Amino acid sequence: MGECSSTIREWRCTDAFAVAAYNVFGVDISPAMIALARETARQAQFQAGSFLKVDLPPCVAVTALGEVLNYTFDRRNGRELARFFKRVHDALKPSGLFIFDVAGPNRELGRPARRWSAGRDWAILLETSSRADRLTRAMTIFRKTARYYRRSEEVHHLRLYRPGDILQTLRKAGFSPRQLRAYGRHRLERGLAGFVARRR
Repeated sequence: MGECSSTIREWRCTDAFAVAAYNVFGVDISPAMIALARETARQAQFQAGSFLKVDLPPCVAVTALGEVLNYTFDRRNGRELARFFKRVHDALKPSGLFIFDVAGPNRELGRPARRWSAGRDWAILLETSSRADRLTRAMTIFRKTARYYRRSEEVHHLRLYRPGDILQTLRKAGFSPRQLRAYGRHRLERGLAGFVARRR
């Protein structure tokens, strides 16, 4: 096997690393998501827990894709983000990469506050509201099971970060960072800023 890559909450990426002969370590706060991840990336190792608390192993790359760092499941998120960046820096080998994205203040700008998406056997009703540096997404989810639909509800709370503040915090942690508008050919949505930070 190759070097270790730590991946937070992006399981398709996790499987790709494992197939490429990396030792992969994944983290998610949801045990249910960890169970799904184990089905997707059977060669990887996983741990249920907060990225703010987990011990990161020595590695060549850390990824956190899909607004992972915005979620305020822990009241310490905002205060602890700078410490988390430093922990990532310390876990990375020289020239190691930290690749992630964060939602900014204009994440939902121009979108209707209420909207919906649907597929063959599912539907999601989404209502968003924002205030200062906070974004709330309330979701009502319908999933078909046999002949009936099962309804569930979730509320996600996100703290929004300005890209300039993220770049400054990364530099203080010892990184050489740059902002991304796309991951390769995949252009990031409006209000979502990507970053690649190299350990000096």
